[in-house]
Amino acid sequence: MRLTVVMPIVLIWSSLAYGQDNDTVSPERPRFSSSSDLVPGGHIQLEGGSSRVRYGKSSGYHAGEVLIRFGLSDRIEMRAAVPSYIVVSGPVGRVSGASDTLVESKIRFRSGDRASFGVLASAVLPSGTLRVAEHTFQPGATLISDLKLRKFVGVTTNVGYSRATKNGQRYNYTYAVSTINVTLQGNMSVFTEVYIYHQQTGPVQKYVATGVAWTLAKRTAFDINAGVGLPHNGVHGPDHYFGIGISHLF
Repeated sequence: MRLTVVMPIVLIWSSLAYGQDNDTVSPERPRFSSSSDLVPGGHIQLEGGSSRVRYGKSSGYHAGEVLIRFGLSDRIEMRAAVPSYIVVSGPVGRVSGASDTLVESKIRFRSGDRASFGVLASAVLPSGTLRVAEHTFQPGATLISDLKLRKFVGVTTNVGYSRATKNGQRYNYTYAVSTINVTLQGNMSVFTEVYIYHQQTGPVQKYVATGVAWTLAKRTAFDINAGVGLPHNGVHGPDHYFGIGISHLF
């Protein structure tokens, strides 16, 4: 499954219990949305995992999915996504290689008890294997909003844009994602999200996903997640994914 652009739509379903202290991990995986929450200044957070994907007549997996997050201050965070190892099998055979590198900078420009807002600037760098990656520079930006509905329920909505490529051809990629996250007792949280994106050609792609995460000893979290494509995505066959991951705050 290739997550490309999404039409800018503000979705109602969403959430994320934001508000991280200096001793508690607050990963963004396995959600597709990014919250305004930042890694505390002077700390590093590592997030990684693996996912199995089925898209039409093609299937494969991603191994690694490593995101390195470094808190510069209470308003700025720098991030880098290390290339993952990708394997895809389809009608034309099997290909494998490394994905492109992603660098990002998140800025939180407003925070409060009920609402928080930020922006995420990103750029895909041409470092991957040509068989599985675009290997082109792709800049983008995402607007972030968090609304806290109750003590353990919040709302996160992202609307973003990137100047993407597909098979070497440039196009405008837009997307929107909204996530509902509920923090339960016993250091467990669950989420449900809806996200849409638009590819270079074809219909708008629509997905729903869910997952659960467990936090251990405050600084380590494990997660399991799964998602499925909605009808009329223009895919001939199954369209779903499943993933697991781990995050740790240093």
